[in-house]
Amino acid sequence: MKPLYDTDFYSWLQEQARLLEQGQANQCDLDNLIEEVEDMGKRHLRKLDSHLTELLMHLLKWQYQPQKWEYGHSWENSIRAHRKQARDLMEKYPSLEAKIISDWEGIFESALRSAVIDTDMTKEDFPGSCPWTFGQIMQEGWIP
Repeated sequence: MKPLYDTDFYSWLQEQARLLEQGQANQCDLDNLIEEVEDMGKRHLRKLDSHLTELLMHLLKWQYQPQKWEYGHSWENSIRAHRKQARDLMEKYPSLEAKIISDWEGIFESALRSAVIDTDMTKEDFPGSCPWTFGQIMQEGWIP
């Protein structure tokens, strides 16, 4: 018989929560519980990374493809929305900011690849490294 973790994840979660509430942590499925808790943290980090990648991609397109500003409102809306989502995540989980700062160039590289795919431009048409500081891109209303 397969364990509850493999057959009904929601019920497994409820059971783990009940055991913890009752002070019976020693009865919990600790290996899977640890894995799930670690994954929760990674999920929030991936979400923040995704919002910042989208934010940077639209900032790159805004600055380096001005002939396409007919998409300006769409890009501005995306910039505003992704900035807000990133800010909300960092307010809720402040330690994520340090992880993001340490991988800033990797996030920029992802944004650059997306900008190249979304435009008719080459990687060489964009800067080799992020031309803005983290503080600039997170500043409310800032657009290069």
